[in-house]
Amino acid sequence: LSNDNMAMKDGELLTVLDFLLKTVASRSDVDAGLRQQALSCIQWAAKQKPRVLCKSPTVVPAILDVLVAMGAEPDVQGGGPEDFEEDELTPHRIAAQCVDALAISLPSKYVFQPMLDRLTPFTQSTDILKKRAALVLLGIMSEGCEGVMRRKMKFFLPFVLESLRDQQPVIAASACICFGQFAEYLQPEIMLFQREALELLLLLLDNPSALVQQKACYALGVLFENMEAQDLEPVASEVVQRLVRTLHHTSCDKVREVCISAIGSAAAASGNGEEAPSNRPRAFDAFAPELFSLIGQIIKMPTGDVEGQNAGQAVCSPTTKARAIGVVGGLVQGTSEAAYAQELPGLMRLIMEQMIIDTSKDDDTGYAHDIRDEAFSCFSDVCIAMKDKFVVFLEEVMVRVFASLFSDEGLLHEEEGRGRQGAAAQLLDELDDEEDEAGDERLRNIRIRDGFLDELESAALCLKTLWENCGGHCMKFIAKTKEAIELLQGHFHEAARQQCCYLIKAVVAAAHGTFIGAPVKKETPKFALNPNVHTLWSEQLWPFLRRLMEEDEDKETVGDACVALGTLAEEVGPAIFFSREMNEEVAKQLLLLLKKKHPCQVIQDIDEDDDSRQEEEYLFEGISVLICGMAYAASAGTRQALQDTAASGSLAAVCNRQTFAALYQKIHPHLLDLATHRQSSAYAASGLGCLAEVFLAMQEDSAAYAADAKFLQAVLKGVQQDENEDYRRNACFCLGVVYEVASAQPAVNAKTAEFLAALHSIFRSREDLNKSEQLTLDNAAAAVARIILHPPATALPLEHLVPALLVSMPLQEDHEESEVMLQAALKLADDAATQPLVVQHIQKFLVGVILETAHPLTAKRVKPEVQEKVIVMLRQLLTNPSLPPSTLQGVKEAVASKPFALEFINSKF
Repeated sequence: LSNDNMAMKDGELLTVLDFLLKTVASRSDVDAGLRQQALSCIQWAAKQKPRVLCKSPTVVPAILDVLVAMGAEPDVQGGGPEDFEEDELTPHRIAAQCVDALAISLPSKYVFQPMLDRLTPFTQSTDILKKRAALVLLGIMSEGCEGVMRRKMKFFLPFVLESLRDQQPVIAASACICFGQFAEYLQPEIMLFQREALELLLLLLDNPSALVQQKACYALGVLFENMEAQDLEPVASEVVQRLVRTLHHTSCDKVREVCISAIGSAAAASGNGEEAPSNRPRAFDAFAPELFSLIGQIIKMPTGDVEGQNAGQAVCSPTTKARAIGVVGGLVQGTSEAAYAQELPGLMRLIMEQMIIDTSKDDDTGYAHDIRDEAFSCFSDVCIAMKDKFVVFLEEVMVRVFASLFSDEGLLHEEEGRGRQGAAAQLLDELDDEEDEAGDERLRNIRIRDGFLDELESAALCLKTLWENCGGHCMKFIAKTKEAIELLQGHFHEAARQQCCYLIKAVVAAAHGTFIGAPVKKETPKFALNPNVHTLWSEQLWPFLRRLMEEDEDKETVGDACVALGTLAEEVGPAIFFSREMNEEVAKQLLLLLKKKHPCQVIQDIDEDDDSRQEEEYLFEGISVLICGMAYAASAGTRQALQDTAASGSLAAVCNRQTFAALYQKIHPHLLDLATHRQSSAYAASGLGCLAEVFLAMQEDSAAYAADAKFLQAVLKGVQQDENEDYRRNACFCLGVVYEVASAQPAVNAKTAEFLAALHSIFRSREDLNKSEQLTLDNAAAAVARIILHPPATALPLEHLVPALLVSMPLQEDHEESEVMLQAALKLADDAATQPLVVQHIQKFLVGVILETAHPLTAKRVKPEVQEKVIVMLRQLLTNPSLPPSTLQGVKEAVASKPFALEFINSKF
């Protein structure tokens, strides 16, 4: 009934849920499958009717009571925890599934604190099952409740870290699951504890329990995926040695599979340095020969029953072989071209051979999907590492991508039996335009083979990656790609439609870049579309993206469609809006979304005044990207038209600052409502971030909006609060933009003292700050820089602002703001009124500016002319006869631990 979206009154729904909860789900004597079915209806209600559940004071607490109790039930009635996890349903797994759904579907205030209150006694218990429940459920709800959990880790993380030391295998394994979840969802705050956790997890690889080894490898893999290359490099040798030793010594195939994954994650992380040249040596180069050989051996192994293997016969399970194939991409990403060049061609041939599987044997069908899924993931990673050099493999990979995208072997019609997959595909085609109940009933007769949809999604992602990195080389596959886009756009699987959005974006960007002779980026000049590209976009691809944006009922898909169009607007420019009709249609959809009247919004019963949920946050992030992209394209079009009227007049005819200003009048009230949302700090953060980006693009056109009293109060509130770093960071960014576009406004001038007082508490020593707090400090420093560059009428307390600015240099995380910092330094050094302050703090000034200018990530983001002005200014200061002769030597000593700064000093001065 719930699948049919049967209409029920609120009271009737609550009565049904109460029956399911008390009569079925809460009873330990009822079959686990029935309990799961009862809870699946509750999960449906949480997703589609969250307002009804949250409005009742008793329903959600009653559900949580049952789930916490189920989480502590034994896996076998009357028994204890399992020695090793199997695939069958157990009460604690069913409870974890439902907690996961509730955390994602309901505002976190209804889940996190109530769950923490219920689980805290379990953390003190000597009962193994209760401790396991506390650890697993804490970890599970970090997806969905991440916002509040990132801020409150001190209340539960010590228990998790201590549990990693527990002698009971079930507790240690559960702690690994929990920390793995934290490492994935509680970013970046959790990385403050990466060193301690890494040491504990590596020790657990020596635990005699296969369960503990398996979960430790899982947690290590997730941790590595989120580590920076410089953090992993010092421990790379120990990590590889321990993982390889575990791989050789274990007799458990589940351990072998996740151990291989952890190796791949560690290798990929070691190559995480931003756009590092492929020929630069990497930390994993030393291990490349051993690891490539080891992975190649596993891929070549015959598959079979690992438990029943004959002595001396090396076999592996299909899932382990598939995982080994996927890991090849991580190894290539983590090693230099010199380290992988010799091995890669052979491995690519080997992987392509493994993709040829006889699916007439029913036992091999799921295995075939797994192999191809991992192979496409591998091809994507290798393509990202090699960029357009991947063209040597392009044709062979494209053939396999299209074969999987157009395959129907994973669809089975229940009545047709095995070997009649075509009947299912034919039925899907017949049902495309049917919306009646008979059509729905026929659709239910289609069975989808395990792994088929994963293979489809992976193939679509691979196709998008090929277009992104091989650009013009893909143009000969445009006809087949358009067929793939049409198939994905109308697919029943949400992930396929989501990938379709980004594939469309990649194809348009690659086609445009091919004709202008350079990759399209936000910062590159904007050009009109070539006639062929114009036709491709306006007549063939835009209709698909438009349909996804207008009609899809999945919020993530609509959000992705907005991101795809917004990114195209930024990179390609105003030419992406090819007609007034298109521009008006996009504006219409934006307003529908902002008013929360889009088809993807009206199908769910949500209290819009309550705290936000993950789905809505994702959707509004996509909306923000689209609005910002339109603002940037409009600004770029007008700017370029002014520079070259003849060439750019038509470029900005549809999308320009005037047309965007007219649209923005309608959009602004809704963005302001987001920025001032009373319950959701995530909405407030998203709203402020979007407003700041739009104001930057609009410049003086936004002055009146930026000086609005309600908006200024929202910015002040965001800077003052310290509960949500994302909110505070965006508020700081917004504050700086306010002064850039509206410092002359009296309302802004009147608020200056309050703004500076609110910023004051953010400026503190960087030593104890996590990555999120570092980002906030970076944005606060950039706000001060913008205030110095665009001062209000009231005199600024520069004797306080200048030291604060200098102590925050160089920026640690947000190098997009480096140019603003350097421009402020140039103004301070050039202005006669502030030169005495510069001389007073000359050592800190020189050190800060040199570190900011010389930082490897700054050069890519600061205009060459600004860099040159900074170098001239530094030379003048260093040759100033009034400074002590030892000044330069003192600066060198201060930056001695930064090789890039010393190299900069020696080469420039």
